Amino acid sequence: MPVRGDVIGSPARIVAAVTPGDAMQHDWIPEVLEDLRAYARENGLPRLAEELDSVRLFALAEIASRFEPPPDTGGHQTRGPR
Repeated sequence: MPVRGDVIGSPARIVAAVTPGDAMQHDWIPEVLEDLRAYARENGLPRLAEELDSVRLFALAEIASRFEPPPDTGGHQTRGPR
């Protein structure tokens, strides 16, 4: 039975596709989590494998969010926090 990680592909490719080159310094994190997930699944630890898959997806999202461009303000400057 495929799990989410099998459907979406390599974590490093996903991070590289959605973030600039600086994110590549973090690409090892989802890869290690994927290795741990595979180990857990192959060794009869299905609940751990499922949790590691969730953590891996969380890591991908957080890494990608660190490198998102600032929102477009339509040419208007916004004030920062006071």
